[in-house]
Amino acid sequence: MTALIISILLLILAGIGKAIMDTLQFHFPVSIFSKYWKNKWLDPSISWRNKYKNNDPLQGEAFPGSTTIFVFVTDCWHFAQFVFLRSILAVVVVFPLSGALSLLGSIPLCLKLIIAYVGLSAIFGLTFTLFYSKLLKK
Repeated sequence: MTALIISILLLILAGIGKAIMDTLQFHFPVSIFSKYWKNKWLDPSISWRNKYKNNDPLQGEAFPGSTTIFVFVTDCWHFAQFVFLRSILAVVVVFPLSGALSLLGSIPLCLKLIIAYVGLSAIFGLTFTLFYSKLLKK
């Protein structure tokens, strides 16, 4: 049961991460983040330059891995992407350990998988929608 709760919490975290990414990318001016306009970590119009030395792509990486493995520390969008992807990947590992499919009794496995898919998708989708449509707006 603990693994199921962890899976749910990870999907909620993934939904929040995706909502932050999309809010920064598509709705920054009308988001709660806009009060930090010109913030070098939050404002996507400038934060993408943080991965480069002196904020100049022509000068190369700001530090080793700043454009690849460590890009998640350079700006909020990449950090939210890191949270989103790592949370989804963790669910892939943790959910099978939950035994949740066995809670569905003797119904066929393919139906159990469909039910699990719909349920997990709903958790992610509802979280994303709540944050993207409501909580991250001004």
